[in-house]
Amino acid sequence: MLVGFVGFGLTYTDEYKEKENIKKEENKKIAEEKEIKKQEVLIEKKRLAEEKEKEKEQKKLEGHELFTITQKDMPKTYKKWGKAYIERINALMPKAAELVVKASNCDQLSYVNLSDNESIPKEIVYIYADCKNGERFMMSESDINNGNVPKSINQIFESYDEFDLIGNCANLIKKSLKFPSSFDLNGFYSKAKPTGSFLIEIYVAFDAKNSFGAELPQQGYCTMKNNIVTLNSIENR
Repeated sequence: MLVGFVGFGLTYTDEYKEKENIKKEENKKIAEEKEIKKQEVLIEKKRLAEEKEKEKEQKKLEGHELFTITQKDMPKTYKKWGKAYIERINALMPKAAELVVKASNCDQLSYVNLSDNESIPKEIVYIYADCKNGERFMMSESDINNGNVPKSINQIFESYDEFDLIGNCANLIKKSLKFPSSFDLNGFYSKAKPTGSFLIEIYVAFDAKNSFGAELPQQGYCTMKNNIVTLNSIENR
């Protein structure tokens, strides 16, 4: 049992507790300083990584052709869209370029321009960008303004199951035949492929009876856009 001497300041027990508290405070301070240093290191690493990524993006931008629409060079386009829209489009293109180079599958940006296929004058604006490795990106005005890093046309295509695309086109072909039950799919010569826009082309090779009952090798051509498959034609192979 510890006994302190009363009347001579702190007791032994009080002095021990005080030392323990001081030690705890010192340890707490050391821990806090370590945490601060750790956070400083992490912040510096993050800064360096962002700086490196920014340098990488700047290199991807070097040498690309940033198209600007003018009344002199593109009078028809200028007339269709009008001055106000053309100014908006021209302002969107450098923003689109900065977003595309953030995409890991763009090796080097080569070209940025207005998409005539996807855009609707004075209504909907789409900007496309091509990279040297063949990847194409399509961006809406809202995507650009929201800072969304785009997926390439190939990435969008790869998100679909090719067999499902062929199957959807095959079903439309069957419905259009005189003898639907005679439809015989030739999977080896059937395929789906991306185009330079959001349109996907689907080719279905098959054999089927014509109106005279003769079985002929044929090919159906479908397209898909906005998840809607449309049968465009059927021809003899």
